[in-house]
Amino acid sequence: MASKKQSLAGEGLGLFTDFVQGIRNGVKRAGGTDKQLESLRDERVIAAIVNLLMVPVQKVLEFLDRTVSISMDLTRSMLQLVADGRYDYVNPDIAKQCGITTGEDTRTTEVHLLHYNKQMTSDQVIADMDRQGLRPATFLELLWLGIRHPLLQLDFPIIALGTVLQVGGYRSVACLDRSGRGRLLDLGWFDGEWDEGCRFAAVRK
Repeated sequence: MASKKQSLAGEGLGLFTDFVQGIRNGVKRAGGTDKQLESLRDERVIAAIVNLLMVPVQKVLEFLDRTVSISMDLTRSMLQLVADGRYDYVNPDIAKQCGITTGEDTRTTEVHLLHYNKQMTSDQVIADMDRQGLRPATFLELLWLGIRHPLLQLDFPIIALGTVLQVGGYRSVACLDRSGRGRLLDLGWFDGEWDEGCRFAAVRK
């Protein structure tokens, strides 16, 4: 009697054979030549199809507002990055306490802005990011977001939950916000609730 693994393997092979035959039938209906049909018997072609099927497909992100790309020069200091952001206001506690370990190269990262459209705690947001294979953006990534895409924060606050600071006995995180048409680099309480209009910056793990 065949084992369960053998049965599954046989079932998978049968499905794959049907798949290849379906391709052959499609090529034939489209007027494919005998040479093109014969190529679908080539082991190398079959292997290429198998490899294509085995490539993992990234799951579509939920609550995604948009994705933006940022290139980061890791040789620049935190003070330089704050200055490069050209903010109308910078929370003084940021300059006092936010440290960044710099490197010697550049890096390009995609930042996903999640919008839950309801009040959320920081823990709830981080848990959902983890569920989706994401991590919260760091303060460094938020600074580069403000430099590369300075107008985004005029539409909505952008929160980076990946760097938590102790300020006045409270846990705080950096955010890009606005006052009128002024751009702010500010801090918000990690342990509070965020308004429904906030976007949360995340990157893939």
